[in-house]
Amino acid sequence: MPPGVRDKRRQSADERGSPLWTQHAPEAVICIAMNLLIADHEPEAPTDRSRAAARPTPDAHGAGAGRPLFLVGEREHRLYPLDPAAVDYVRSAGNYVIYHLGGVEYIARESIKRLDAVLAPAGFVRIERSLLLNVRAIAYAQPLGHGSFVFTLVSGARLHSSHAYRDSILAALPLRRRAPSSLSASR
Repeated sequence: MPPGVRDKRRQSADERGSPLWTQHAPEAVICIAMNLLIADHEPEAPTDRSRAAARPTPDAHGAGAGRPLFLVGEREHRLYPLDPAAVDYVRSAGNYVIYHLGGVEYIARESIKRLDAVLAPAGFVRIERSLLLNVRAIAYAQPLGHGSFVFTLVSGARLHSSHAYRDSILAALPLRRRAPSSLSASR
């Protein structure tokens, strides 16, 4: 036997390095815990399949019949449940998205396209290819011309929209110019 092989056998597991599954155990526990928060835990009898089939299933964000919609964001290696109403805007970052809540940022492995469909009923509108905006977070909007706007949020952030999303912005927000007042029309 080569001299180094016998020595390797005598080393403890900690000295050789822990297996891959033990290195990621804390992350796995967090994922399991979040899945338990999201999952429906009603016990089902095997004979009662008709009622189980009729029950609505929750989507990936935990929203189902009677359940509130919430997002999961990561910050400093911790997972946080986030209320969509508290999110100012969502910006894409490659294969991830960044949830902006005031001055705090949370990251999640999601796509803007998928979140656009999920968050539209919660009051979010897509204003750019990589931005979803919560309409309740808008302090005011300024038209820039050619169908684009600058949105200033209550938090102080300023977001520019793209003219390509003008129709969806105007469908969600009444940003059309007002008709001239009768005073200026009489002159």
